[in-house]
Amino acid sequence: MKKILTTLSILLVILPGCEIHDNIQPSDTPIVSIANGDESYFKETEQIAFSGYRGQDNHNSPLHSYDSLFSLSVSALSQYMSLFGLDFMASFLNYDLTIYKIEYKVPDRENQLITCSGIVSVPVANDSFTVLGLFDGTFTSNDEAPSISLSSYNFSTGNGLLLSTLASAGYIVAIPDGIGFGSSVGEDYSYYKMDQMARNNVNFLRAANALLDELNAISPFLPGSSDELILAGYSKGGYAALATQRRIEQRHSREFNLVKTVCGAGAYDLVDMYDYLLGAESYSDPCFPAFVGLSYSSYDGLEYLLPSMFQEPYDDLIPTLFDGSNTCDEINAELTTELGQLFSVDFSNGYSSDNSVINQFLQKLQRNTIPSKHWKPKAPIELYHGIYDEIVPYDNSVVAYNALVENGATAELIPLEGDHASSAYLLLLNFLIGNSAL
Repeated sequence: MKKILTTLSILLVILPGCEIHDNIQPSDTPIVSIANGDESYFKETEQIAFSGYRGQDNHNSPLHSYDSLFSLSVSALSQYMSLFGLDFMASFLNYDLTIYKIEYKVPDRENQLITCSGIVSVPVANDSFTVLGLFDGTFTSNDEAPSISLSSYNFSTGNGLLLSTLASAGYIVAIPDGIGFGSSVGEDYSYYKMDQMARNNVNFLRAANALLDELNAISPFLPGSSDELILAGYSKGGYAALATQRRIEQRHSREFNLVKTVCGAGAYDLVDMYDYLLGAESYSDPCFPAFVGLSYSSYDGLEYLLPSMFQEPYDDLIPTLFDGSNTCDEINAELTTELGQLFSVDFSNGYSSDNSVINQFLQKLQRNTIPSKHWKPKAPIELYHGIYDEIVPYDNSVVAYNALVENGATAELIPLEGDHASSAYLLLLNFLIGNSAL
């Protein structure tokens, strides 16, 4: 059943200089390194499900190391949420939490192991909790990566603290930095690359489970997993959540007990998103097509994609902007919102273009569109989207919803009374209300 959530007036206030770090309890737990195990395990095609993973010897776990960063009490979390203008969170905070940074191994596009990172936030309680695989929206500055911002106590940068706080509501929250950020800074981005993002996320979730095994081996009084998994994300994170569900159900269904996926405002149908950009005169977030173009150019080896896609001087400027030091807003300020000035004639011609690089790019967009007609989802899917969204149009979720239903999925489309930014908080509130009994 469709429903529209009313607008919630939430202002995310960043208050530099207003610090309450006295509430942080730093951990004296040293960084623990885990034996890498047999590297051939990570380089397999993953056609065989890794069953019976939890509770076993983790010599082949992707977990490389972990470090307890700090703990926060419910009282301290409430103060932080109030500082950020998110007072509504206070009623859902029930547990103190401890945040861990983990490093893990994942194969890159050349099947060589690279070290990636993320955070796992756990409630301080002797109980079992659902694991919440949570995928962040688009960020381009390495300082915004959850493991970086939380390691430096820079809570006003990125969404690391806000997303970690969901552990206080009764989840084990696992948030990857993503390839190209955190410990994998300098690696080629996999932005809106379905298989690469999903494979990274699966290995990250394995590493998070291995961390829980390690913690429970140290003390039986630390929290454990209920062996249930929820996937959730917003914007790019919504796309990542759906891509990860697809990979789990097609290749790892015996390893993970996925109970539901909650997605918000992802550009699931990349061809539909491309058509939307072609039909627009201006676009307030040129960072998005620039990031997609750069990612596909480097990851897929499309050497001439950027000059085929963008006009001068942007074709040469874009790679320099995505060096891990600039935020999306800073990148947007260096580009133009006028798409007639940003995109090349070949790109604007779209499907009628005789540029072979553009045609290859369009084919890759089709291959990275979710859902594909070859996947029948098993776990229920909730799609949330703001009806006033001009960054990723609401119709993109309508297209995805119709395709999911046609494939036999149990899916629900929930319109939100907001734009791209405000709908993120509406989704957060609805998730907390709708899942408080889990």
